Amino acid sequence: MGWKLVSKKKLWPTDVSARHNRVLLHRDDVRSNLLPLLPQWERNAVERGEPVTLPIRSASVGKMYRVEFAYWPSTKGYILHGRGWASFRKDVALEKMKGGVLFLLALCSDDPVDGDDGREDRRRFSSMVMDVAIDEQDMEAAEVLLSLRQPVIFT
Repeated sequence: MGWKLVSKKKLWPTDVSARHNRVLLHRDDVRSNLLPLLPQWERNAVERGEPVTLPIRSASVGKMYRVEFAYWPSTKGYILHGRGWASFRKDVALEKMKGGVLFLLALCSDDPVDGDDGREDRRRFSSMVMDVAIDEQDMEAAEVLLSLRQPVIFT
């Protein structure tokens, strides 16, 4: 089990805007790092344009958000959006952080970890953490977190 960088993205004005209420993730990051962590039925739902709810914790605020993850056909890209994203954006004051870097991390497992219902097709992460680095020191701290081989508990 260890932390995996799912996506790292420089935030643009449209990513932090309340009017847009979404962040567009890098398509290659999603396809190589996030989609493989989801069970097949969730990947299929996302590719059909149906949102999947991901529980994501903010490292700086220490709060859990239920963020919608979806495929956006107009750009052929993937987004995080919905009420969970709006709350995260507001709680971490994202509008003041354009130009910062969004980090999305997953605590991964080789085995499915979501539930004990005997299903083989489950998520391959136990938790996700999202935060924004606004300067070099924050980015270094995020890189240290990635280098850890053990779970980190955020309270």
